[in-house]
Amino acid sequence: MPRNFINALLGRGDVAAPAQAPTNQDPGTDNMDTTDDSLATTQQQQQSAGGLGGAVGAADHNDTGMDLDNANENLPVDEQQQQQQQQQQQQQQADDNDEDYEDIPDDEDFGPAEDEEAPAEAAFSDSDDEAAEPAVVEYGCKHYKRRCKLFAPCCNEYFPCRLCHNEVKNHELDRHAVPKVQCTECNFEQSPTQTCGRCNVTMGAYFCEICRFYDDEVQKKQFHCTGCGICRIGGAENYFHCKTCDSCFNVELRDKHRCTEKSLHQNCPVCLEFLFTSREAVQMLSCGHPMHFKCLRRMLKQSKYTCPMCSKCVVDMKAHWQMIDMEIANTPMPEEYRDRRDPILCNDCNTKSVAPFHVFGLRCGDCGGYNTRIIMRDEKLPGVARHQPQQEAN
Repeated sequence: MPRNFINALLGRGDVAAPAQAPTNQDPGTDNMDTTDDSLATTQQQQQSAGGLGGAVGAADHNDTGMDLDNANENLPVDEQQQQQQQQQQQQQQADDNDEDYEDIPDDEDFGPAEDEEAPAEAAFSDSDDEAAEPAVVEYGCKHYKRRCKLFAPCCNEYFPCRLCHNEVKNHELDRHAVPKVQCTECNFEQSPTQTCGRCNVTMGAYFCEICRFYDDEVQKKQFHCTGCGICRIGGAENYFHCKTCDSCFNVELRDKHRCTEKSLHQNCPVCLEFLFTSREAVQMLSCGHPMHFKCLRRMLKQSKYTCPMCSKCVVDMKAHWQMIDMEIANTPMPEEYRDRRDPILCNDCNTKSVAPFHVFGLRCGDCGGYNTRIIMRDEKLPGVARHQPQQEAN
């Protein structure tokens, strides 16, 4: 029996018990420093002490943190088995409690944590069509799909297209002055041609040598207009070139539009973009002034029905004029305004006349419209008295 445990039984409490269970010693070695006499003496003292030795041992165990296996060496075999079973039950219960706590999610986050991998099923799409679609290869720029860049001699650098150059520079690139291009597939510099001289890739399904223009989106139906000197879209069979207007128009407007010299060589009255080279659709108004079709629609949505250039009506307003006639008939003016007459000019028919004053509008005496404005008093107009300035008192 170990010396430390014997000393503890003899009341020698100044010797601390080991923190771990002692290893079993070989009985044939000299490590046992006890004799038969001392063992017998110890057994006699332990029997005479009775339960006192157990109490001392328990106190030493509590003070020194002795392992339960060491404290149970002197217990009967049945009691040791019962205590071991209790320890196993307590350990099993503790493990079950840990498993219960592990099943509770933190912060109601039922998904995988940041450092966990998602289920393999989540990495695949349920749609067979989506998986079967081939990857779309993006090339070119936001304006055109092409496999080359244009060299700008004004800036001595390459740009994806003329419009990309104009967006980042404070000047415009002359499309006809581009001396060379660079293939984006092999970076080979060459004169403007449709096919690369090194890798034989088609840099543009549509190619215009005059305009140095490349584009793969042939569904636009690009064509080069000799009269305009630039490329346009929509199909050559759907447009004609008016020499007076110096612009291309839809074939439906042949002999039906108002010819004005260089009508499209001006800015849109709404967005101020140059119309002749604009990529947006242009609408010719009934008055003969052009503007972007999208700008016209935006203007009509804001209840603006007159041309920004000449103030003529751009749509048929007869139904609206009849509605104003009914409102004026049902809403008489106060007595002090009933005899008032104002000279007006009609913006639609350019006729001057005199109309009764009303807050809802002044009716044109010729066309019956209300697209009119008050002008300065003219004594030549009938029904208009000459304005006499008030004389100052002397």
